[in-house]
Amino acid sequence: MIDVKKIIETIEELLADGSPQSSTYAALECRLAIEKVCYDRLRTAHDYISQHDLVRYRPHDVVKTLIAEVDENAASGLTLSMTRQPSDAYATPLEEIPDAEWIQIGTQAGFDPRKLGSYWQSLSNLALHARVPKSKDDDIPAYGDAEKIRRHVVEVVAELRKIATGTMLTSGLGEEVSFECACGRLNRRRSKLLRSGQIVSCVGVDCKESYSVSTESTDFYFTRRLLGIPCQCGARMEVPARIAENLKRHETLNIECLDCSERMQLTWRLARTSLT
Repeated sequence: MIDVKKIIETIEELLADGSPQSSTYAALECRLAIEKVCYDRLRTAHDYISQHDLVRYRPHDVVKTLIAEVDENAASGLTLSMTRQPSDAYATPLEEIPDAEWIQIGTQAGFDPRKLGSYWQSLSNLALHARVPKSKDDDIPAYGDAEKIRRHVVEVVAELRKIATGTMLTSGLGEEVSFECACGRLNRRRSKLLRSGQIVSCVGVDCKESYSVSTESTDFYFTRRLLGIPCQCGARMEVPARIAENLKRHETLNIECLDCSERMQLTWRLARTSLT
């Protein structure tokens, strides 16, 4: 976990200086803090999601993806407790035992991703960009409005204080399903959040494999996504779909047929089609 309390101390030291320059630096520290808080949740959940499955990298969008695909409580406040006695010592479910002695293990601080996202954006607009001049005679201030920046920073610090009360982060609870990637790595997912047609990528940092999810009753199937390319010898060459999809315009991918050793180049190019 990142040390949010230490970040708050740094911000408050900058605010205590009182200069427009220090207020601007405090705004930057706040924006970085929001990113660190959100990305820390991603780091904790990386056993269940690949970075390649993140459509957007804005901090609040990352957390929304985690809520949708990894843990619906990724941004929720949670308390983890356990009893002194093992569960088999009780004849009834633990939640029905009023006198069970619970020991608190830790707490996860919750936050509103949309609110943090709003702060993240407004801090940038308010303090981290020079103002565009409207005319030749318009001055370009060295810094933004110090008082407005300060008020905004104080609001963010209040949110950070709430987050700083947490003592743990969880990667979620619930039934898991798993599959072995072609690279040999075991991938795990929360079955509750899987849906037919979903595309998931291997969690291996250097792996380019991706899979299509299908469901049947309570069973889940992960089908390797491959781009089939016919060779002149009649064989079929298969390339992981994500490698082909991530090719840039005019970038080439060299492939070789395993049957006849024929070499080919795969390239994405614009094409024009006449409609009649």
